[in-house]
Amino acid sequence: MDNSAWATSFPGDNGKIVFETNRGNQGFHEIYVMNADGSGQTMLTSFDGDDGDPCWSPDGSKIAWDRETGSPGFREVFVMDANGDNQDNLGPFDADDGDPCWSPDGSKIVFESEEDGPHDIWVMNAAGTNPENISDFPASDRNPSWSPDGSKIVFETNREGNRQIYVMNADGSDQTNLSESGARDELPSWSPNGNQIVFFRTLIGTGNTEIFVMNAADGSDQTNLSNNDALDEDPSWSPDGSKIAFASNRGDGDFEIWIMDSNGDNQESITDNDFLDVRPNWQPIPRVVGGETLSIDSAALILAGAQTNAVWIMSALAVIGSVAFGALYITCKRN
Repeated sequence: MDNSAWATSFPGDNGKIVFETNRGNQGFHEIYVMNADGSGQTMLTSFDGDDGDPCWSPDGSKIAWDRETGSPGFREVFVMDANGDNQDNLGPFDADDGDPCWSPDGSKIVFESEEDGPHDIWVMNAAGTNPENISDFPASDRNPSWSPDGSKIVFETNREGNRQIYVMNADGSDQTNLSESGARDELPSWSPNGNQIVFFRTLIGTGNTEIFVMNAADGSDQTNLSNNDALDEDPSWSPDGSKIAFASNRGDGDFEIWIMDSNGDNQESITDNDFLDVRPNWQPIPRVVGGETLSIDSAALILAGAQTNAVWIMSALAVIGSVAFGALYITCKRN
């Protein structure tokens, strides 16, 4: 009997949305947070320099972001609590380090750095220790995002001239062009179930930017979701996979935060002001059943007697003690 280890992803519920805005003092960019309907917009950082590119930890308790601490374009990776407290500089280098993204188990952070020349993709422990260059290619590799099972990292690169979406194993091996388009493709992000990657594309000829999705396995079925004459950029999945948040300059030309269904329907603005609101990222809320928290990151699960790859979807309604729960979705994939 084959008791192989399987990677298990528990999708989370949708929490707040963190984003970057230039509402700060003297027009500096700061990190704000708001409810998913746009209410309760609250400033988390206040710094005489730009704060940007926020990303929630997989348990929704912390936010990683980058701060311009020196000359323009020189950033360092920071982490803070969800309410803005305990802001900690992780570094890790005396170089431009930015665009951090947590691993699904919360133990590591992937980021971009110019420590070895043009931007490469690096991984470090969540405390900022043991940084390692995993893409190590003489091109500009940027904006990494971890797959939900922790096995792969997607990123953008200019190795083909125009920026393209690449994917690689989490150790940096098997680097592959996934989007393979003649256009400019940027800012990829995995769907919570791991089946799709969302990104934005600058269309050839028009210069317009649109939100696209494609199959994560092979880059097929590339589909324009936003379909609008304005600039639509910076997509981010909701933790339950039903929505996509993005930035758009529709209307008065100022970038605002928008949300839409994951198929592109029901597009609506949730911010409306005279400032620049970009780079939304959705907070995952762990699901609690019978007093126990279900991990929303990747974990190892031993399935005795499992012989074939499968996707298991269980819709459960049960009672543990006095607590009822339903619609528990578990995606299983062999390691």
